[in-house]
Amino acid sequence: MMTQESYAAVQIGTSIDRVTQEMGEPYSITTKNDGEEYSYIERITAGNRLLYENHYIFFVRQGVIVDKRIQQEKRPAFDLIYQDDPNHNQYP
Repeated sequence: MMTQESYAAVQIGTSIDRVTQEMGEPYSITTKNDGEEYSYIERITAGNRLLYENHYIFFVRQGVIVDKRIQQEKRPAFDLIYQDDPNHNQYP
């Protein structure tokens, strides 16, 4: 499983095979024009509620990591009062 600590330990120039051996298979692999993009996801929860996800992305060329980045995604805010729901029985 990928965490912020294990992501920080991965250095540019590391073989992607080594990363997959230590961290497991990625969530997704996307082929780009100049290489591949390996994505791992860490889900941060409180109880049974998902708070946010950390997406750890490695850019790979010829089996070697050439760049990496983190993207954090939060769940969209939801407020029933302001949410239009055409299926609600009180919808105008």
